[in-house]
Order: sequence, then structure tokens, then C-alpha cells
Amino acid sequence: MDDSKINIQQVIDPQLKENYIAIHAQSESQAQSLAQQISPCLSRSQEDIALKVDDQYFIVHTKDILYLEVNQGILTITTSNKKYQSRQSLSSLADKLNSQDFIRISKYAMVRLQAIERLEMAFSGNMYAYLSTGQQVNVSRRFVSQVKNRLGI
Repeated sequence: MDDSKINIQQVIDPQLKENYIAIHAQSESQAQSLAQQISPCLSRSQEDIALKVDDQYFIVHTKDILYLEVNQGILTITTSNKKYQSRQSLSSLADKLNSQDFIRISKYAMVRLQAIERLEMAFSGNMYAYLSTGQQVNVSRRFVSQVKNRLGI
């Protein structure tokens, strides 16, 4: 078998309880070699997440993510150097992010705690958070106390 030729078959099964990968090879050593090659991809830590943008997947380091916001069903992920727009839900991404690093600031947004440079009071009990990029984001009054608590204010 030529190791450079690998056939990949994708099967979508909504009834499946757990995702799995099956390796079919001509010998035990070839199967082990393939398993070793794909192992690093499967054991990616929570430091990397896959963002689906249209027909592409982008691997993004979570430490680069500053802010996430849903607007009209589109999730915008703002990183230190780029913005991604995806149809993924905020809650599905929130599950993948380290809850020690990120906090929900509204029903539709999350922010990396370390990205917040200052807070300012706004109308009706809301706050503005100013990020290291200079961006101003709204903190809903429902989440103000949680943000203050996490920042030690």
C-alpha cells in the first residue's frame, strides 16, 4: 500500500451516539502508523477550536479570541487579528471555550476576560466594556454583576 494514498469515507448518521474513526489497513503496522498520524488532530486541547465558515473549517487558537457575538443568526468571532462569521451557535462554541477565560456579557455575546481594559456605566444599569482592540461592547444589566465579580470589582 502506498502510504501517501488514503481514502476517506464520511458517513453522517444522526442516530449515532458517539463519533468514531475506523482505520482499515493491510497490516497492523500500517494501521498503527495511520493512528499515530491522526492522533494529534484528535487530541487537540481546548486551545484550538474548529470554526465552520461557509464550506471551510478554520482552526483558531482560543487565546486569540477576544469577543463573540450573534447578530441576526450570524456568529461573529473577533480574534486579535481577524473576524470570522459562522452559522454555528454561540452556545455550541461556549461549550468548547474555557469558562475561566470567557464570560457571557449578554444573551448574544461573550468576551475574553483578559481582553477587557475598562468598564464604563451606561444607561439602564448596562455597562460598556472596552476591549484591548479599542472596541466597545455592551454588557447587559443581567450580566453586569457576574462580570464585576469575575473581574474582582
